[in-house]
Amino acid sequence: MEKQYEISAEVMDRIESICAIGNTKEEKECIKRYLLEIITDVRSVVDFDYHDIYTTFWGGGKVTAFEVAASADDELRMHHLVEQIRQKCAQIAPFSKMILYLMCCDKCMLKMDEVNELNDWFSTLDNNLDIRWGFSKNCEDNLQAIVLVQK
Repeated sequence: MEKQYEISAEVMDRIESICAIGNTKEEKECIKRYLLEIITDVRSVVDFDYHDIYTTFWGGGKVTAFEVAASADDELRMHHLVEQIRQKCAQIAPFSKMILYLMCCDKCMLKMDEVNELNDWFSTLDNNLDIRWGFSKNCEDNLQAIVLVQK
């Protein structure tokens, strides 16, 4: 089933309410842009819809968002991507929920050992951390990740 591009006013209102908690106008716009990118991505393989986002973040604290990237040609691209995520998350910690959305291009598809490296990092995090992740082939020449965490 292909995702719809059109987002209803009700969904936009709820996204706005998730973004607004404790965030500046600039942070709110960044979070909203990332959420809409994830929700409307028609090339996603493991995807999120609005309800996934809403049930993850509704009723919680401040949401923080960032994006990281590593070169598709880099043999250690997942290691570098995970290290960037780890460093940024350390600056935000503690947090209780995370959405991680990976994006790569058709020519740089992920390998199982790369996914294992991500899983190894997940295993070092708090067992009570609610982590949800998705995957898309919607990228140009990098391995990228959008990360959203909630206090």
